[in-house]
Amino acid sequence: MEIKLLSEKIDHLLVHQNKKLLEIQEMQIQYLENIENQILHTKDKKENKEEE
Repeated sequence: MEIKLLSEKIDHLLVHQNKKLLEIQEMQIQYLENIENQILHTKDKKENKEEE
C-alpha cells in the first residue's frame, strides 16, 4: 500500500514538472521569436540604408 501511494505521488510530481517544463519551453520559444524579429528588423533597416 505504501509503495502504491509513493508511486502515485511520484506520478503526480512528474506530471507537474512536465507541465512546468512545457511552460518554460513556451516562454523560451517566445523569447527566441522576439530575438529573431529584432534581428530581422535590424537587418532590414541596415539593408534599406545601404540602398540609399
